[in-house]
Amino acid sequence: MIETKILSSLHRVFPENCPEKGITKISGMRNEPFSFQLAYRLKEKGLQFPLHITIETKLPLNCYAVEYVPVKHTGAKGFQNPPAIGMYPDILQPKGINKPMIPLVKPSRTRYAEQGEQTILSASGDCWQAYWVTVNEKGKPIPAGTYSITFRLFDSRDCSQVGKETLDVEIKDALLPRQTLYHTAWLYCDCIADLHNLPLYSEKFFKVLESYLTVAARHGMNMVLTPAFTPPLDTAIGLERMKTQLVKIEVKDGKYLFDFTLLKRFCALALKCGFKYFEHAHFFTQWGATSAPNIYATVNGKEKKIFGWNTPSSSKKYGKFLYEYIEALKGFMKEEKLEKRFLFHISDEPSETMIGNYRAAKAQLGNLPKDCMLGDALSNFMFYEDGSVPTPIVYTKEAPTFFGKCDNFWVYYTGLELEETLANRNLTSPPERNRIIGIQLYLSGAKGFASWNYNYYYHNLSYGTFDPRFYPGGYSNYPGISYTVYPSFNGTAMPSTRLVVTGDALNDVRALKLLEKRKGRKVCENLIRKHFGEVTFETLPESADQFIAFREELNQLI
Repeated sequence: MIETKILSSLHRVFPENCPEKGITKISGMRNEPFSFQLAYRLKEKGLQFPLHITIETKLPLNCYAVEYVPVKHTGAKGFQNPPAIGMYPDILQPKGINKPMIPLVKPSRTRYAEQGEQTILSASGDCWQAYWVTVNEKGKPIPAGTYSITFRLFDSRDCSQVGKETLDVEIKDALLPRQTLYHTAWLYCDCIADLHNLPLYSEKFFKVLESYLTVAARHGMNMVLTPAFTPPLDTAIGLERMKTQLVKIEVKDGKYLFDFTLLKRFCALALKCGFKYFEHAHFFTQWGATSAPNIYATVNGKEKKIFGWNTPSSSKKYGKFLYEYIEALKGFMKEEKLEKRFLFHISDEPSETMIGNYRAAKAQLGNLPKDCMLGDALSNFMFYEDGSVPTPIVYTKEAPTFFGKCDNFWVYYTGLELEETLANRNLTSPPERNRIIGIQLYLSGAKGFASWNYNYYYHNLSYGTFDPRFYPGGYSNYPGISYTVYPSFNGTAMPSTRLVVTGDALNDVRALKLLEKRKGRKVCENLIRKHFGEVTFETLPESADQFIAFREELNQLI
């Protein structure tokens, strides 16, 4: 009655087609999360019924229904074989495991809404669908050994079994080293407040924020954008985004008084969810450091904007404010034991024509801790060469210009790389194009990986919101360019398949470092060369199967 096959996390199941070749086994390390999919379709065209799945295994699992989003514009130009419009699998809607099954044909006083949301899937003869399974999502050490996972599929109308699949899983007797790579993808508090219709920093807001932070940390993010001031990002000149400033300020007798209560709560929550580092919002506006961000304070009992677009970066008044703020912030960091946990920014993506403004802005920050991380996203080597940016966060295409000349560079991408042979995690890009970033990070020696697109749900320059579940191309018609997590109707964050694959890429780095420790870097480089040739930041894998073969051999060598 039903067709089923087990696929890797790199194979995509579209409604109209499903990869021919499935997998029968999979492996991972004792503390490594890894995923696969159970694809299914009813054999009879036009047939449909509610589906229930039970699982028999001793492994810790998290399960999701893979939901589709409608891609109307692919954001692709100049492709010989451009990606197609259509329904793309991406949303991972959490599903309960082995919940009790109640025949829908029998009368019952049980309310179905909550239980059905947790258990019921749809099955149809008109389209393929997928059930996503992540083994050991929390990454806690589990016993090594060989396990099996058996899926039984039932028609929920009468509880009759309609299908069965089994997968063999080998947990290797090895532990991945901890992630030393810094990784941030920008989290936007205003987007959470808008999409979930919540008062900013209310109790309900913090509960939802915890969900977003937890999902991020479980997939490799260990640094979070922290809006001590409202981040001056993607904002049209003269306008402003929702005020998300965590630090409360009072102007009294010509001095600035700072209240770090909200910042302390934000940092404590992030640490609880698994983060280790904090990315202080930029001190100056994006694309050139021309002005101060919009900063509010209480003056004579009333809140007012004290700095903003009309405050030039060289303003002495703003410089005095920054000096007093940084001194107070250093006291906060020391008290909370967060010294050396902050990355500071001057201005995002400055160009060489803005070097004068950038230097003037940096001069306003002379009392930052001498050993702090100070870095910005950029493309031009001159910003590092002249000492303006001690920690350069380099666009992937320009990264080779830093090789051998800088030992602490990071890399970043924006999602606009569709028309070039560069890694990205847009909706229309094959998953293996997302995952290759891990190998590229390992070979390059980059210390960190940054992107701007965790949960940005605004159109360009923050003009209006969009719901990515229904309009995935809300930013510039590039589907998925600005987010890797979805809002749910019940106030939680739902991961995307793309976010999970990015987490897998970061685990590839950890696995390569483990092999390097045991057998040397040359063995790792030869293994990569065997499967992918000479890898640069412009190398893309040929297929998902190529990547699967690489990772399986890497596991065997470990």
